[in-house]
Amino acid sequence: MSAVHLTGVCTDICDFLTAYGAYARGYKTIAHRNSMATFTEQHDLFLKHMEALFKTKIVD
Repeated sequence: MSAVHLTGVCTDICDFLTAYGAYARGYKTIAHRNSMATFTEQHDLFLKHMEALFKTKIVD
């Protein structure tokens, strides 16, 4: 199984929705915490959501 590695801006919008799309299509998702950012204070909350909802592996 292939994995989608998540990096970028807008953890709470773009990265979250990309994780959802990949998960829905059967891909593993890996979020690189130190390579992601957002404009709000929701960064850590949405990483936790990705982990709980999409089984995303969170790495530094």
